[in-house]
Amino acid sequence: MSEPLSRRRFVGLFTAGTALILAAPLAAATSMQTLSLPMLGTTLALTLFDGGIADTARLKTAAAGISTRLLSLADREDREIAREAARLTALTDGLFSPAAAPVRGASRFPSYGGFLQGRAIDETAALLHTLGIHRYRMELGGVVTTSDPRPVSVGRVGIASGVVHPVSGAPAKRYTLVEAEARTATEADAFATAFALMDSAHITRTLSRAGGGRVRLAHADGRTQEMTVS
Repeated sequence: MSEPLSRRRFVGLFTAGTALILAAPLAAATSMQTLSLPMLGTTLALTLFDGGIADTARLKTAAAGISTRLLSLADREDREIAREAARLTALTDGLFSPAAAPVRGASRFPSYGGFLQGRAIDETAALLHTLGIHRYRMELGGVVTTSDPRPVSVGRVGIASGVVHPVSGAPAKRYTLVEAEARTATEADAFATAFALMDSAHITRTLSRAGGGRVRLAHADGRTQEMTVS
């Protein structure tokens, strides 16, 4: 088995495909503001462009409210969270199982660790828009979202992330790294986990059912692959 790829090496392999997601600052940004927001027991890295926001206290308070609310929903296994987990599990033919997904960051929500960080990014993005902020980049755990030049979310899972098959319990070994691009950060977070257990054809079918997306794969044998479904 080949050695796991570092994030730097993997990004280099897919320079054209990942430049939009991982490059910062945005090319047309005139100024930047960088903030660290406590979120789900870890830190959300937020970069605001074109001046940022003057009232950072208001933003941090609102973001803390998102974190508290999501942790409460997960702790109580609320129906809202359970429905989202069931939808993602069905969409991936059961290969995304919240209970089997790796928990990146906080350990209070092991049953929902596979998508709750993506959900936190989606809710923070909605908050930013209500505050009149439309150009930003966020990263939380293995999920990155950028709003410009178009909204894009990417979930990343590496061989060391601890993804296991929900039935057999076998660790994912097909790829050394998966980057899944989807319409929302919630889906990107879950897809990256599920795709680590799928072959290429299964990934294509899943993206088609989801309305499209893109995936970049680093195979364990050293090959790289990129697929887009519209």
